[in-house]
Parts: sequence; structure tokens; C-alpha cells
Amino acid sequence: MNNRKELLASSEIESEVGKLPNLKQIIRLVLESGAAEIMLCRNEIKVPMRYKNEEKAYIIQLDAATSMLKINLRGLVIIR
Repeated sequence: MNNRKELLASSEIESEVGKLPNLKQIIRLVLESGAAEIMLCRNEIKVPMRYKNEEKAYIIQLDAATSMLKINLRGLVIIR
């Protein structure tokens, strides 16, 4: 997303089943695209509690990394 909150591009990152994508991979993609904001999406509603806890910690880490780079993290969207 650019600084006017317009979606300019999207990218799908493949990851192993039950594992979150590599944090460096996301940061690299954001920096290469020149994005001002990012939003994460996942397409599964029902996930194990262990995964939800890992995902919360992951979002906190990603938020910290993006804030250091002056990039806004809009959050996590779950798509049905």
C-alpha cells in the first residue's frame, strides 16, 4: 500500500503447512516494493491454538520490525 492507502500490489508467500513465513522474506519484499504500509492475510479460519499463539508473537515481531523501518502494519486479515 502506498502513503495514500491505495493497494498497488499483492504477493502470495508460500510456507510449509503449519509454519509461518520467514520474517526476513516479508521485510525484504516490503522494502523492495517501496511500500508505506502492509497487511497480512491468511485464508484459513480454523487453526490450532498453538498456531494462533505463534501467529500473535509473529505479528508482534513484524510490527516491531516494520515500525523501525517507518512502515505501517495494518494487521492480519482472515479470508474465507
